[in-house]
Amino acid sequence: VINAHLCAQAMQAHACLRTSGTDPEGTLGEALRLFKELDIEGVQIDGVASASLVSLAIDLGLHDRALEILGEVCERPTGGERLPPEPFAVAADACAKRGDMEGAKAILERIRESEDFLPNNELGSSLINAFSKAGDLVTSFEVLELLLDRGVVPNSYSFSGLLYACACHGLPVLALKLYSLAKNTGAVTNDPALAGVWCSAVLHAFLKTRREKFLASRETETDHDTGEILGRISTLVDEKLAPFKGRNQIVQGGDLSKEEIVGGIKMVYRDAVTKGYKPSVKVLDMMLECMCTNFYLERIQKVPEYSFQDNPPIIDVSDGAGLFSTTAFALFEEASDLGVLPPCVSQSDLEIKIDFRQLTPVVSEVCLLVLLRSLKRRWDSSQGNHDFKSLLLLLPRPTPTEAAEVTEGSVPLVDRKVKSLLRYIGMDYVNVERDDSEGGDPGMLCIVRPKTIKKCLSNDASRFESSFSLGYDTTSYDTTQEIRMADYNL
Repeated sequence: VINAHLCAQAMQAHACLRTSGTDPEGTLGEALRLFKELDIEGVQIDGVASASLVSLAIDLGLHDRALEILGEVCERPTGGERLPPEPFAVAADACAKRGDMEGAKAILERIRESEDFLPNNELGSSLINAFSKAGDLVTSFEVLELLLDRGVVPNSYSFSGLLYACACHGLPVLALKLYSLAKNTGAVTNDPALAGVWCSAVLHAFLKTRREKFLASRETETDHDTGEILGRISTLVDEKLAPFKGRNQIVQGGDLSKEEIVGGIKMVYRDAVTKGYKPSVKVLDMMLECMCTNFYLERIQKVPEYSFQDNPPIIDVSDGAGLFSTTAFALFEEASDLGVLPPCVSQSDLEIKIDFRQLTPVVSEVCLLVLLRSLKRRWDSSQGNHDFKSLLLLLPRPTPTEAAEVTEGSVPLVDRKVKSLLRYIGMDYVNVERDDSEGGDPGMLCIVRPKTIKKCLSNDASRFESSFSLGYDTTSYDTTQEIRMADYNL
């Protein structure tokens, strides 16, 4: 019995037997002839056979001919049946890989014109992937709207493309709603890598709004079509989530506070970790940055060389010095237990050494605050009688290009972040030049004396006197105090 699947195999085998590299048009022509002969003989050509013919044209490097064949498939009489989604899915995937947005839009338009057409997940994910990677936010969500309107539940690949679009355009609330929809419809898989990709996308979406004040700029730059489709999609997703009555819903409503958004992001992050995802130091850096306060953004992130204006602030490292919520420290310690962080803290009888050379800027700040919080607890428990060790901070040496980047918006560097934090909490430090004759990256050594640590943790306001009364230049990393390298065993 000849069936459509046998026809599909025959066309593919026929192509393999010919010298397709020298005459791809001839090979495709022979396959088309076979296709038409089988059609005349009464063999019902289903979606798989049609998709095989489109796929053959693509494999032969004839992309435009593949789209033409798709058009011919659409024009064939179907006997009252729906058009098959398989050839559309193959063509859409080819458009996504080739970056052919016009071809992808033509496919989407054909689907819209056929009101009874029922797309499958492969077709939806291919179209979303094509438009999201091209930065076409509006059309990406128009595909989602079409899928939901026709009763198709997006799969994990579709949600990946949608979350990518949210990340690129700074839409954290919509990203969290989509994650809730995926979780409730069973699109969330147990794949740790995929969970990590989704987590990173949500983090990017939120941090884009914070770093660039993207929401404020989007209100003036977004055109009418974009605002309209985002409003429709948000409402449509809320309607799809309504039957679940709050179960597995990360966020609800439209106008959310920063705390509610960050709470949702923490749930996405913990879901990923629960599924076995081991975040990189870079992902941890983004997660910790979400835990920073508005004061951090205003006073620290925008101005790498922070300096006090009027009076010394009241700073307590126990509560994160007003820079991070205490959740950041719990996340840091969890990541350390997971093996995310390289070994960076060691101590001897005389000093505690922290090696920041393999850490990222925000992770470095939180790492230093975690250590200071621990020292603060020791100080409080001893009722002010604890003897501190010196802190030896080993910092990466910036390249000449990085050192010259002092303009606002430049990439933050670990050495700037750590030294800025030390100045902010009132910890005087001295720099030590290390010998780089042995090759490699010797880094820079920054030393904090026990007396300075005691003043800081006891909230002694005199630790700020040098910055105010002596006109201390907080933009300079240099000191006049000399220290012998032989005094410190690294």
